[in-house]
Amino acid sequence: MSAERYAKLKRLAAVQRQMERVADVELADIMRERALVADKMDALVSALASPKPVHANFSKLYGAQIGKLKVRDQILTGRMQLQQKKVMSEKAKADTLEESTAMALGEVERQKQEAELEQLLECIGAIDAQASRKFQGS
Repeated sequence: MSAERYAKLKRLAAVQRQMERVADVELADIMRERALVADKMDALVSALASPKPVHANFSKLYGAQIGKLKVRDQILTGRMQLQQKKVMSEKAKADTLEESTAMALGEVERQKQEAELEQLLECIGAIDAQASRKFQGS
């Protein structure tokens, strides 16, 4: 029974670690997207601050794009915070499962040692019984 429990917990811990890695990758994607948004905003601000007359003609367009990028950044910030919580949650679950797996492994090893000890005691008992029969027979 304990060996089955250990095997199940080991599989669950492996799956949970995979879930943690997936959450980490999703968080990295969100952070990458935020960096791209920040780069685009910086480029637009630089274009607005540029003294070139070409950029002056597009100032309203640049302003609208900056507004959209700010909204996108706020959305990504919220998603990033949620994803960070998810990563922490998945990590905590995986850690708990690994602790349970370690305890189950300890239980399996303890049961194995008990079985070996019982076999040894049975062998000693059989040897003692054989020796006492020989002693009584002589």
